[in-house]
Amino acid sequence: MSGSALLLQFLNGLAGANSLFLVAAGLSLIFGVSRIVNFAHGSLYMLGMYVAVWLAPATGFWAAVLLAALIVAATGALVEIGVLRRLYQAPELLQLLATFALVLIVRDFALWAWGPQDMLGPRAPGFGDAVFIAGAAFPRYDLLLIALGPLVFVLLHALLTRTRWGTLVRAATEDREMAAALGVNQRWLFTGIFGLGAGVYVPVPSTLLVWYRTMSSGPSNATLFVYVASTAGVPLGNASVSIRTSSFVFGHRILNGTTDSSGLARFELPNNESVSQDFVGNASYGSLSQSFQGFFEPPAAPALQAPQAVWLNRDDVFAPGETANLRFRLEQDGSGIPHQDLFVYAHTGTDLVLAQPVSTNATGEFAVRFIAPVEPVWLDIAGFIGGAWRSFSQGFIARSHLIATVSSADGRHLSILGRFPSSGGPWIARLGLRSVQGPNEVAGPLTSAGNFGVAALVAGSAGERFTFDVQLPSFLPSGVPVVVSIEAESLRWETGSNGLYMFSQTVIAGTPILRPTNVDPWILLSCLTFLAAIHVVVRPRRRPPTAQDRTSHADIAERQSARARADTGPPRK
Repeated sequence: MSGSALLLQFLNGLAGANSLFLVAAGLSLIFGVSRIVNFAHGSLYMLGMYVAVWLAPATGFWAAVLLAALIVAATGALVEIGVLRRLYQAPELLQLLATFALVLIVRDFALWAWGPQDMLGPRAPGFGDAVFIAGAAFPRYDLLLIALGPLVFVLLHALLTRTRWGTLVRAATEDREMAAALGVNQRWLFTGIFGLGAGVYVPVPSTLLVWYRTMSSGPSNATLFVYVASTAGVPLGNASVSIRTSSFVFGHRILNGTTDSSGLARFELPNNESVSQDFVGNASYGSLSQSFQGFFEPPAAPALQAPQAVWLNRDDVFAPGETANLRFRLEQDGSGIPHQDLFVYAHTGTDLVLAQPVSTNATGEFAVRFIAPVEPVWLDIAGFIGGAWRSFSQGFIARSHLIATVSSADGRHLSILGRFPSSGGPWIARLGLRSVQGPNEVAGPLTSAGNFGVAALVAGSAGERFTFDVQLPSFLPSGVPVVVSIEAESLRWETGSNGLYMFSQTVIAGTPILRPTNVDPWILLSCLTFLAAIHVVVRPRRRPPTAQDRTSHADIAERQSARARADTGPPRK
């Protein structure tokens, strides 16, 4: 690794460490004085972020940050007065339960006030672009974090060591009983500490859309296309783009470019020889900046016309225990190779899954079927094709079915609703967006890139709902199929599962997608109507009265008169 790469990694780690310090400083203050592990500390920071983003359009970025800090500090003081002040002498388990209840309250309040959709706030004025350090782009906002951490440390150190209030705080930390005996009002001291510790740090969200695609321009060259658009999907011209590629073969390369009027920046990558490699980059437009990363896998060069096995249903999902039906097409020069004998060998790291001969049909297609195991499966397909022995390899991983729906009123703004699996967790869901490559298309598919190599990322607990709200850029032509995929993963799962869940749906750019109708109320109403009809049909009916059952008014009057005479007669002996 070169010296510039080491410097950038060091700066990235330093920026991340300062972010953690800003959060941990308040938690350490609260625990040091009150001896309470505030389980809701992160929720208060989340509340501060929401308040700051909510206030920013009306007050500006820096005023919103200041007001959010004051509001959250006041909220922390109220929490200490109303809840924690009664728990200082309580067992630790009760303190944890109380602060965990605060987590649920703050979370539900945020959902009620701002909804489950992602909120995009403004960039910090003057810190939205990138600077070049050792020839590579580095976010200016990360430099602000690197400077802000030591500044907060110096201010807190001065507050705790150079002021009377800081002296009282340190005295209460060392010996709470002695401080109380000397007349220190510990109640208000703890309230002030809790309010100070519930400060705010606002992480700035991404504000640009970045897509990329690759195209081979020869047997040893390739072109990487990077598209930049606003969050409304409008291409941005004259945007600065910097990428850094890395591979074991060719080391590191740093390339810089500028987008044209269509939002496109081109990067020529020589000597690729179809070598797959990762890349990271940064796109900036005025005060807006977006970091991204992706995986560079150039398609086969046009000059290479060797036979290949194309996986036709790569996006289909097969859960462990289901019958996986993998369809392939053996083709050369874009045409299928019919009636070709092949042999398929599928195995996991320890077990044999399948070993059998197959033959292609008239269009060159063939299928491989097996019971999907929990472990990854490697498929080796070989045959004597065109006078030479050819072999192809593919990897398969079983994924359970993830529940999600996609809807869009205009075919551009996608609203995606889903739910995490009901067991295991915590879960992470990654949203991927890519176009479908045509059969004769030379360039690779358009793929969305973000901070973590995917379009968006969410996390949650088992059974919890999640949402994605994404915009398809206008440089993606209408009528182009786009694969919307969501991969949910957990490091804790039940027996018989590998902790991987997948959702995949192909949408057409520019074509509206109706939200699926919830038929559950109609089913319930139909069932109730059916039960009511059965009750009406089968209930016992009264027999109509006959002539013998009918009694005249005269008969009734005569009976009543006889009963009266019997009651007034002489008593019986």
